[in-house]
Amino acid sequence: MRRLVLIILGLAWLLAAAAAPASPAASADSLVAPAAQDAPHGEAAEEGIGGIVKEVMQHHLTDSAHLQLPLIPEIDLSRLRIPLPFLDGVYRATREGNPLVSWMVQSEDGHAYLILSKHLVFMCLAIALLLLLLLAARRSAGSAAPRGAGNLVEAFVVFIRDGVVLPNTGEEGRPYLPFFLTVFFFILTMNLLGLVPFGSSATGNLSVTAGLALCAFGMMQWAGIRAHGLGGHLKGLMPHGVPLFVAPILLPIEFLGMFTKPFALCVRLFANMMAGHAVIAAFMGLIVVPVLALTNVPVAVAIGLLELFVAFLQAFIFTMLTAIFTGSFIHQH
Repeated sequence: MRRLVLIILGLAWLLAAAAAPASPAASADSLVAPAAQDAPHGEAAEEGIGGIVKEVMQHHLTDSAHLQLPLIPEIDLSRLRIPLPFLDGVYRATREGNPLVSWMVQSEDGHAYLILSKHLVFMCLAIALLLLLLLAARRSAGSAAPRGAGNLVEAFVVFIRDGVVLPNTGEEGRPYLPFFLTVFFFILTMNLLGLVPFGSSATGNLSVTAGLALCAFGMMQWAGIRAHGLGGHLKGLMPHGVPLFVAPILLPIEFLGMFTKPFALCVRLFANMMAGHAVIAAFMGLIVVPVLALTNVPVAVAIGLLELFVAFLQAFIFTMLTAIFTGSFIHQH
C-alpha cells in the first residue's frame, strides 16, 4: 500500500507538469485560445440558440483558467500560481536564446510558474479522493473478511492482478503490479469526476493522456531492460530466426513500434473520453429547443449511463494494453 501511495504521488507530479506548462501567471485567456472559452457560465458567446449550444459544449470540453462550482462565485485560477525556481534558468534561456521554443505566457519577472487550470484542479482532486479511498481500505488490510472500502478495493485489485497483469506478463510482472493498479484507479477516478455536475474529466486533456502514456512507455522499457539487460532488450527488436536481408526493413519498423504503442494509448484514451463528453454536451445543449427537449433529455441520460460504463472500460483498456505491451518486452519473441 505504501508503494502504491508513492507511485500515485510521483505520477501526479509528472502529469501536473504535463498538463500545465511552467510559466508565469497571466490572464485567463492564456490557457485557451478562444476568448469565449473562459466566458462566465450562462453568458452566450454568440446570440441565439447556436451561441448557447456552443457555450455549453466549450464549458464541458475545453480546459479553462476559471473554475465554476455551485453556490460560490467563479474562481479565477490564473491568480493562483506555484513557483518553480528550478526552471527559472530554463525559462529565461528558451525565451531569450531559442526562438523555436514558445512559452504559453509572457514572463513579467523572468521566473517560471506552474499555471493552474480546471483540468489540473480536478486531477489533483482525483488524487486526493483516491488517496483517501486507499487509506480507508488499508484499515482492513490483512483481515479475513475486508469490509467497506477494503472490500471494494480488494475486488478491483484481485481482478487487475489475476485477470489483467499476470496473464499478460507472467510472474515476472508481479513486481509491477502497484504501477498497473495506480494507473487503473487514477484513470477511473478522473473519468468518474467528469460525470459529476460541474465536474471535468482530466483524461479529456491530451497533455494528461500523453503523461500517462509516457509513464507507460517508461514502464515497458524498464521491464524489458530489467528482464534481459540493455543489450538483450535492444536485440529483442529483431525477432529470432529472421533472415539478415530482412533486417534493414524490419528493424526500423520494430523500433518505431516502441513509440507507436504509447502513442496509441495516449490518443485512444483522449479520443474516447472527448467523444463521449462531446455527444452528451451536444444533446444537452439542444434542450433549449422546446420541440427537441422531450427527446433529447432521455437520450442524454442514456448516453450518460453509457459514459459511466465507458469510464470503467477505458481505465480497463488502458491498463490491459499497457500490461500486454509490457509483457511483450518481458517475453521477447
